Amino acid sequence: MLECFFSKSEKTPWTRAKRWWCILTMILMLGTFMSTFYISNPQVSWPLKFWTRLRSSQSYDNDSTSPPEGPSAYFVPYPHRYRFILDEPHRCLQESPFLVLVIPVAPHNREARDTIRNTWGRETTVLGQVVSHYFLLGLSKEEYGTATPKEQVS
Repeated sequence: MLECFFSKSEKTPWTRAKRWWCILTMILMLGTFMSTFYISNPQVSWPLKFWTRLRSSQSYDNDSTSPPEGPSAYFVPYPHRYRFILDEPHRCLQESPFLVLVIPVAPHNREARDTIRNTWGRETTVLGQVVSHYFLLGLSKEEYGTATPKEQVS
């Protein structure tokens, strides 16, 4: 009798579709649950970087979870070889900014710089924290003209 019940349910296409729909729904729910759990809990250390750890010579025990000390740990140098002409090294010491925004703009595009200064670049504090804006002016090899960057800025 039990065999007869299962054979009847297998013959209807609607039952097969329902079964696949339930399986698909369960897989999606499980995936959503796992991704939510992984994203919401930063303390859990999942071995997602397994292959990079195998290639590196560092052992798993040498990894530290403590944050690096001092602001120099967060300093990222400019990635390209370039000599900065107009540099303001003491501006950050005077302002002590929380965030520094570096905005790359071509020297001849003064209108874009003025637009930024008159809109979101006007804000110097956000949520009580000081924000500094720096325009990174430069020319690519294709855009080299006769005027120097100092002449184009003024």
